[in-house]
Amino acid sequence: MKIIAFEEHFSLRELANIRRDYMNRIQLPIREKAGGMSNIGRLLSDFEEIRLPEMDRYGITRQVLATGSPGIQGLTDPCEAVWLAAYANDFLGEQIRRHPDRFSGLAALPLQDPPAAARELERSVLELGLSGAMVHGHTNGLYLDHPSVWCVWERAAALNVPIYIHPTDPIPGQWKIYEGYPELLSAAWNWGIETGTHALRVIFSGLFDEFPTAKLIVGHMGELIPYALWRLEHQYKQLIHGDSLLEMPTGKRMIKQLPSRYIRNNLYITTSGNLSAPALRCAIESIGADRILFAADYPFEKNAPAVDFIRTVAIAEQDREKIAWRNAEKLLKII
Repeated sequence: MKIIAFEEHFSLRELANIRRDYMNRIQLPIREKAGGMSNIGRLLSDFEEIRLPEMDRYGITRQVLATGSPGIQGLTDPCEAVWLAAYANDFLGEQIRRHPDRFSGLAALPLQDPPAAARELERSVLELGLSGAMVHGHTNGLYLDHPSVWCVWERAAALNVPIYIHPTDPIPGQWKIYEGYPELLSAAWNWGIETGTHALRVIFSGLFDEFPTAKLIVGHMGELIPYALWRLEHQYKQLIHGDSLLEMPTGKRMIKQLPSRYIRNNLYITTSGNLSAPALRCAIESIGADRILFAADYPFEKNAPAVDFIRTVAIAEQDREKIAWRNAEKLLKII
C-alpha cells in the first residue's frame, strides 16, 4: 500500500533564528528545554542522508513538506517576511526538483503583506511546483478569516490548492488560562484548541460562501472539530433561530449553510500526531473518510508508529486506502 504523509517538516538556519526570537517575544510561560531542538534541527535540515532512507524503511512513498512553526508567521517586518518566504520556497522547490517522486511541498506565505502573500502563493504553485500553502496560526495576531487575507484565499481557490493551518502559540495576553500548567501547553492541548478555533473562524466568516472551492486543512485528527461537530451545530441552530441565551450581533455576516456542510465539503483533516483509533473512527463517522489524510508530523513525531497505525487500525480497507494515499493523490493532483 502506498503511503503519502501530508504534514512533514523541514527547516533552514534562517527559520531557526525566527523561532528563537519569536519565543522570546511571545512571553511563553515556560522555558523550552536547553538543547531540546538540536537533534530535531538536524532532522529538519536533512533531506537525503536520513529522511529518504527512513521513508524507504517504513514504506512512505511521499512526504508533503512545509516549514515548522512559527515559520514566516513569526516575523514582524513585512519586507523580511516577503524575502524569506520566497527564499524558503525556492529552497523547497529545489528539493522537489531533485526528488519529484518523493517530495511535494506547501509554500510559506508572508501574510504580513497579504497581496504579496497571494503573489507568492501563485509563484510557488506555477513556477516552483508547490501544492498549496501552510500557515502557522496567526501572523502577529492576524487570523485567516480577516478580510485583508481573503485575496490569498481567492488566489488559492483559483489555483485549486489548499491552505493548511498549522498550530502556533497564542498571542501574548492569551496565556493566562494556561499559566502554571505546562501539561496544557503546545501539542498536548492549547495548540489543538487554538487551531480548531482558527479554522472555525474561517468557516463562520462566510469565506467559503465567497469562494466555494477553497480548501482548508487542519492536522491532529481535526483539532477536536469532528468530535465537537454535533454540539457545535446544535448550538448554532439555536442561535440563529433565537433559542439561545446569546444574541447574534447586528450586522454579523451569516453563513448560507450549516457549519457541517462546509466542514464536509471544504475541510480536510490529517492524522498527524494523533494515533487514536477511537478518534479516527469518530472522524470517519463525523466528516467522512474522503476528507482525511495520513500524516506523521515528522520529525516532531516518529514515522514508525504512525505508519504502523494506518496499516493496522481497525477500519474498512477502502477507507484505509483513501486515508493512506488516495485522498492525497487527488488533492496533490498526482496522476
